[in-house]
Amino acid sequence: MTDSQALNWFKIELLLTRSCLTLRKIFKDRWFLFTGQQWQNTTTDGQAFITGIGQKIYKNCGNIQKITLTTGDTNQWDLTTLVLVLRETKPIRPLNKMKKQKIAKENIDLLRLTNIRNNNAHHASKCISDAEFEIIWSQLTPILISFGDDADEIEALKLNTNDTKQKESINNESTDEAKRLKDLGNEAFKQKRFDEALKWFPQALVLAGLNDFDRSILYSNRAATYLEKPEPTEFNSSNDSRYLALQDAEHARDLRPTWPKAHYRVGQAYMALGEFEKAVHSYNKALTLDPTNIEMRNTRDFALKRKHYYGRQEHLDIRSIPRTTREQLTELSKTTGLTTEQQEK
Repeated sequence: MTDSQALNWFKIELLLTRSCLTLRKIFKDRWFLFTGQQWQNTTTDGQAFITGIGQKIYKNCGNIQKITLTTGDTNQWDLTTLVLVLRETKPIRPLNKMKKQKIAKENIDLLRLTNIRNNNAHHASKCISDAEFEIIWSQLTPILISFGDDADEIEALKLNTNDTKQKESINNESTDEAKRLKDLGNEAFKQKRFDEALKWFPQALVLAGLNDFDRSILYSNRAATYLEKPEPTEFNSSNDSRYLALQDAEHARDLRPTWPKAHYRVGQAYMALGEFEKAVHSYNKALTLDPTNIEMRNTRDFALKRKHYYGRQEHLDIRSIPRTTREQLTELSKTTGLTTEQQEK
């Protein structure tokens, strides 16, 4: 294991996460194509989906996915949810042959994207040689470009993983005020006055002209505060503090993708929500960026134990057994008209 090999694995994760940007656009385009309606990222859209052409998908989703679908905000839909929705949503009005073929091609690419994602997520060592990295990157890149991504930006991501996407100009007065509010929030947190802390952090977050570094810390701190709020065991609302913590942690991660603590915070939120496999995955990303952090390693190991325990319970349910790539391609052939051999090319 070397740092460069661990970074190779992490770069693949960054590229996979980036695919969500174009997949959200594809979903909105398909929604208009399938229904004739514009998707506006509102709860009205969410209700239209889960009670309409997405009703079956919604029924088979887990709690977190159900909540994200209900919000109608595609920015809250992760890669798993986006792929599921795109592959399983069917049109309610007839499409011409060209549009059917375009959707079929996209769905085949979605399957390939999913397989790469699964292989990377379950990579035993989380370390990838340079040769293997080049192969995986060359497989992913044309898929993302076909979805509408920018080839130059993908190449820039390959060469540099530093968090340098700051575009908004910095306002020094806002920065000073944000620090004051953050300190007040941190002090309230230390004193376990969590409701008070949750008043200070939002006041800082709405200030214009903050840099991504400061804003990510505010989101991370607010996520930590949400995680201290007591909630019922059952999770069924987008107002649940654990779900709000996940959203904030993901905002922190998106602002600074190479900040270990942001990935760690995402893992904590997933743990609180009982999503142990996703928690482990986030902790692994944190450890890739900070491999000597004992706290992160111990927390990851605990999450692994929980994942294995609940995995053994689910193993007895045949519905939980994942389908092979061949089985998935066979299913796709029913709608594309292409043989499995043609789809694998």
